[in-house]
Amino acid sequence: MTGICAPEILNGNTVVSRRRQSNRWISSALVDLPHPALEHTRMSELPAGQSPPASSRWLAGAPAIAIGVLVIMLWPYRGLVPMWDGWIYTHCVLDAPHIQFRYGGHPALAWSGPMSPAKLWAPRGTMSIFLPSLLLGAVAIWGWARVVGKVLPGPSFVRERGALVIAGAVNPGIVSTVLQPNVDLAVLTWGMWLLDGVASGRLTQTIVAGTLLCFSKETGVIVYCVGALVLWIGRAGQRNWLRDALILSVPIAIYAAAVLAP
Repeated sequence: MTGICAPEILNGNTVVSRRRQSNRWISSALVDLPHPALEHTRMSELPAGQSPPASSRWLAGAPAIAIGVLVIMLWPYRGLVPMWDGWIYTHCVLDAPHIQFRYGGHPALAWSGPMSPAKLWAPRGTMSIFLPSLLLGAVAIWGWARVVGKVLPGPSFVRERGALVIAGAVNPGIVSTVLQPNVDLAVLTWGMWLLDGVASGRLTQTIVAGTLLCFSKETGVIVYCVGALVLWIGRAGQRNWLRDALILSVPIAIYAAAVLAP
């Protein structure tokens, strides 16, 4: 053992030289590894007229594929008679003379508004309530796709993102909420767009989605408060942090005024 190790111990220059070569090899290997942020930058720097890779073009169609899967799954059940609370919400939408503020005891204007076209369908029934609910579910999947894009950015995760988006479309929670009319569908839909706004740091989108979320169900107020707090903490230290706090409180103020109004 002494005869083997002695040359490297005695010759310090040889040891240093070998270490430098090893460090250069490791550095070059790390640089060559695909990094989502770096690849995203490279994609944004494509020359004009040059189309992105086929994988990126496929990613753009992932939400459309997921929505198509949802439609194919639910279309055979478009005539299903709603049960339990779905029966109550269906009659609230179809029998009310106009759009109401409360449905089933919940301040659900952000759900009753998108569902109001069911009143225009003749004859009123399961099909008239199914189509607006399916449309609202498609908006939820679109928002889910945007959230997944924030969690797994870059072309390196194209297949993973596409799989997660499609998995969301076949999730039992989404499928059942679309098929059985329920205000929870509005919480799901606008909650996705709230998460996207917070993850993107978009103040306007967060406020709009948060307002709709508050007027979906009482639990939506809690979700918005958490999301707004996360966004505000992320902006802490900026010059307009106090102004942002006041703006983020607008949906809560509007909700409180509407609920407490006589």
